[in-house]
Amino acid sequence: MYPLGFIGPEQGVAALEEAVKISMSVDDPPRLALTRMLAAGFRLVFDSGSQIDAELCTSAYETLVRCNLQSWIPINELYMRII
Repeated sequence: MYPLGFIGPEQGVAALEEAVKISMSVDDPPRLALTRMLAAGFRLVFDSGSQIDAELCTSAYETLVRCNLQSWIPINELYMRII
């Protein structure tokens, strides 16, 4: 997704929205939380991020912490600190 942020953010946003839809169809809450966090973080960095996106990132991060899966998000933690 990173190159799409510079080449065409709208394509990156669309791709990540599709990834969230796919993740919602699978019974895997941690994977859904991670996908939601990535999508919201992408919008914050490359699109017109909003307070809702920041809250989605925080909520997804807290879900991963509750599931004891912080190791899934070493790079995403940097985004959380930026927010």
